[in-house]
Amino acid sequence: MSSPGRRRRRWPWIVAAAILLAGGAVAYVLASRPGDVRNSHAEFVPEKPVPPKPKVDTFSWPILGYSLDRRRYFPTATVKPPYRTRWKLIGRVLLEFPPVIWRGSLYQLSDSGNLRRIDKETGHVYWLRRLGTLAAASPAVGDGNVYVPLLRRANSDNGSMVALNATTGKIRWTKPLSSRSESSPLLYRGILIFGDEGGAVYGLRAATGRQLWRYSANGAVKGGVAVVNGIAYFGDYGGSVHAVRAATGRQVWSSGTSGAALGFSSGTFYATPAVAFGRVYIGNTDNRMYSFVARTGKLAWARSTGNYVYASPSVADETARSAPALGPSLRTLRSFSAASSWDGFDSFLII
Repeated sequence: MSSPGRRRRRWPWIVAAAILLAGGAVAYVLASRPGDVRNSHAEFVPEKPVPPKPKVDTFSWPILGYSLDRRRYFPTATVKPPYRTRWKLIGRVLLEFPPVIWRGSLYQLSDSGNLRRIDKETGHVYWLRRLGTLAAASPAVGDGNVYVPLLRRANSDNGSMVALNATTGKIRWTKPLSSRSESSPLLYRGILIFGDEGGAVYGLRAATGRQLWRYSANGAVKGGVAVVNGIAYFGDYGGSVHAVRAATGRQVWSSGTSGAALGFSSGTFYATPAVAFGRVYIGNTDNRMYSFVARTGKLAWARSTGNYVYASPSVADETARSAPALGPSLRTLRSFSAASSWDGFDSFLII
């Protein structure tokens, strides 16, 4: 039987062992955190610079991200400060997403599910349609229609997709969904493509709303879909990026990530991707920006940002414009990404 004195002398050893175990756990956690990834052999496709548009007032901005590839880049040298306010329209609820533009009109969807057609020159509201009770996306416009995704339709916890005549606001068709949707739609060769929180991506006949195909992802698809060369690209809340054929919904590839929870699980893709230079650029809640090879899904690089990336990237080749002013150290400038988080801090990352 040991004496009380001997038992007390064991405590320093027990404390030391506990400290060693805790230190080992901390070292393991730090070692498991996601870091930057770079694959110097990943495919990269150079592109010719896009010439500036001659007149800003003659263009349409039909979808979130401007073009089918969603790269959010409008090359122009004619829009310069100083700026002045021409008109102002006060809303009563949150306007979370930007409007789209078509034939001199803005189409603005509010979080309350109201869609307005607004004269872009005067701010005059032509009409207002209450389509649901909750929305968080930009609509899409084309072929004389405006297409509106809803998180919640009237008398239901699920959403819908609504098509209206872009001039009169008359409802053309409604597609009830089995889940909510905040995925800004895209119109490609008569097919309307978007996702929902149930993990489905749809291809609907834009003229009628008839379902042409349905693809099941690994988690909720909250961002929009980008299309290049007939292939649709999008991320999901299961941490995967997918490529499917826009005409049929048939999978081309699907690539996963890891790193959100100490390296054991993937983060979530909320942002809409941008496709350029043969790459798919998309941010993740695991605090990183990703670049995948568009043709194969191979990871080209992953770059830590320091916080959640919810915003979508804007991608352009600005070497010719930026190099003389910014110096030789920025001659490889390729893309811009806004990284935003829930903790109140926003940042702007240049890659």
